[in-house]
Parts: sequence; structure tokens; C-alpha cells
Amino acid sequence: MERYARQIILPEIGSAGQEKLAAARVAVVGAGGLGCPVLQYLAAAGVGELTIIDGDRVQKSNLQRQILFGASSLGQNKARAAAARLKDLNGEIQYRAVDCFLLPGMAIETLRGHDLVIDATDNFATRYLINDVCVGLGLPFIIGALDRFQGQMALCNHNGGPSYRCLFPDRPTAETAPSCGEQGILGSVAGLVGLAQANEALKYLLGLNCSADGRLWFFDALTLQARTISSKADEKQLALARENFKRLPDVDYSLECDGSLEWTAGMFLQREKETVLVDVRESATTPPPFPCRHIPGSRLRAEMLPAESDVLLVCAHGLSSLRLAVLLREQGLERVYSLKGGWTKLSGEAASGGYVAANK
Repeated sequence: MERYARQIILPEIGSAGQEKLAAARVAVVGAGGLGCPVLQYLAAAGVGELTIIDGDRVQKSNLQRQILFGASSLGQNKARAAAARLKDLNGEIQYRAVDCFLLPGMAIETLRGHDLVIDATDNFATRYLINDVCVGLGLPFIIGALDRFQGQMALCNHNGGPSYRCLFPDRPTAETAPSCGEQGILGSVAGLVGLAQANEALKYLLGLNCSADGRLWFFDALTLQARTISSKADEKQLALARENFKRLPDVDYSLECDGSLEWTAGMFLQREKETVLVDVRESATTPPPFPCRHIPGSRLRAEMLPAESDVLLVCAHGLSSLRLAVLLREQGLERVYSLKGGWTKLSGEAASGGYVAANK
């Protein structure tokens, strides 16, 4: 117990509290800017089993805020790289690395059996998936989100309190809620919000008062102002979550959130063999780094693409392809996506991951 001596002497924790932490199982979805500090502090505190879920790979632009990783981690799967680093921090607990993204077909079995789920993701489709699975399984979960110099956090689905859908019933679009990659994020803000999630998780596991229970906490790092907004459970939103849970895996969360129309480069590299890749640039000034079909966006129609396969549209930087994906979805093509960051992002990801472009 020497490792945990400084927290055991707290009267609110003691040896009994440390035993609670050692018996706890926590799933952390996302090992990025939020997930890294969450994982570090839960591991250091002695949480008995941590499941780390992430299908992305470490790239250089991550290192500014994803402080579990270093130069030696570049190109590695984030879940596996995080588990390896955490074992050095605390080898007395168990780590389970799930090296793929949380998807409707495996979310229930992946999250089942945990005491708590931490949502450290950066896209709304996965957040609503986590919400529905946790409501269906009766699991509390802690959300975190980032917006430039601001962040938010809440404990959801606990003691009859609100779920994520109750807090955010209106699903945002990619245009109204751009990602950190599009609008930027100060690395320390991700750390602050991740620490808040970890702190709330430890309080919950120890049976202490959870101040974020039913309240959405906002923090502004520029002004150092914090505020909370209280909320109540919305039975309509809870019923929707339960219905979706029963229908899994046959729920398409991409139809709820335009942001989920986007695939990251890591997602494509995982599914390359099963994906139809389409270059929608009007003119290919540089050759694409992967074999693909070239159909200029101005001439692209839904009937030109297979309905039974995942179709990934790619332009230079991911903006034109996203607009086209939205239009094609409206025309009834349900399995069309846009590559986030475009060819620029995919080329860099492939290089950092050790991939060799097939046409070079």
C-alpha cells in the first residue's frame, strides 16, 4: 500500500476506500486529449482494471496534448500504446486494450461488466452510442468535451439523473460543432477537463459526493471562470436511448450527427480492404497516395456509387467531400462518408504508421 499512502491517509478514503478502487472496473472510450490524463490519474490512484478503447493511431500533432505518448509512440495504436505506458506508471493493475473504435456492433459487450464508463471521445455519434448503451445497461458515465479554451464535464445516468441525451437533445452538425482539429485546442485545457473527469470518477468509485451529478460543469481557461447548470432527466430522451439499445447494432448514429459522416484516417486504414475510395477533387494536381476511383465532385451522383459498400469520399482537405457526403445521404446513399482532413491528412497518417502507398 506504500504506493497509495498519500491518499490512504485521507479520512474520506482510508484502506477501505483503496480496496474499493482496487476492485473497480472502468472503461475509457478514447485515448486522446481527454483520455490521456484520465487514464494516468486513474492508473496512479490504483483503479483495479482499466479498459482502453481507441482505434486511432498516434501522430505528431497529438503530442501537444496527448501526454501519455512520445516520439517512440508515433504510428502505434493509441489503446495499445497507452496500455504500455501505463504499465510503467503502475504495473499492479490490469489493462485491457481494445484497438478499434467503439461501434454499434460491439459496444454492448465491450462496456458490459464495468462499474463506470468515461466518455473521452471527440465525435457526437460515439457520444450518443455510449449514452444509449450505458442507459440500456444501467451504467453511469462521465462525459467531457473541449472547445478551444473551454471545456465541459458531467456525470450522467446516475441516481435517476440526466443522460447525455437529456443534456443535449438536439444533435449538433459538423458545421455547428467543429472538431478540435478544425478550430484548435490549447493542450492544457484538455488536461484540465480530463483531470476533472478523473476526479469525478474517483469520487464516484469511492462513494463520495459527486458534485457533477445532474449538473453540467463549464470551465473557461482564459477567464478562469467556472459555472454549473443543473438539469433533470428527460423521460422522452431516456426512452429513445432504451429503444436504440434494443435495436443495436441496427442503429445508424451517422444519421443523427453530420459529424459522424466523417472518418478519420485511422478509421480508413483499419477498413481499407472493404472500402470504396473515391477522389472527388475536380482535378488531381497531385497523385493520390492510395488506389481509388476519380469522380469530380461536380459530376458525382448517388447512382454512380455502390449502395452495399462503405464509400469514402476524399478531397484535398476534407471540406468539399463532407458537403458531398451530406448531399448523397439526402439522396438515400446511407453508407457514404467523408475523410476528415482529406488527402493531406491521409498521406501523413499513412507515413507515420509505416504504410506504403500502393501506387508508389
